[in-house]
Amino acid sequence: MCVLFAVFPRLWSVCHKRGYVTAADFVRGRFDNHPLALAIAITGIVATMPYIALQLVGIEVVVGGLGPTPDDMTLKGIARGLGRRVRLNKEAVGLIRAHLETAGRVFELTPARRKMAMLPDGATPLRNDAGTAPGVRLTAGEGTVVYCLPGVPREMRNIF
Repeated sequence: MCVLFAVFPRLWSVCHKRGYVTAADFVRGRFDNHPLALAIAITGIVATMPYIALQLVGIEVVVGGLGPTPDDMTLKGIARGLGRRVRLNKEAVGLIRAHLETAGRVFELTPARRKMAMLPDGATPLRNDAGTAPGVRLTAGEGTVVYCLPGVPREMRNIF
């Protein structure tokens, strides 16, 4: 991660100076390799197609930021953006309780667990058999469905 802080400012400087906008621009300009630049451009387009398709049918997927730590603020941000309040969701508490009891642990509504059960008004918690934080489904606007999933790949796959 620290390497990124060292590399990205230099990369941005070079790209800005030479007018590169995409990774394909950088490869074409730096290495003068048009086939590689084309391959990178196509890869970028193909990689974004599932996200574009989901948006066309009215589905948004947000990954990460559902955990117990103070920096996990996804649901609070979504609630603020939609003009909704975040409240303790009893169904989410039940899912957290069930997960812990299945794992043979004693349930206590600690501040960390309480934070994971705080959902935007109108949200439905989604069972997470692979972890403690429930996923979340909510409707935003006219027909747009937002799914919020944990960032841990095993948990994300388990829910979705």
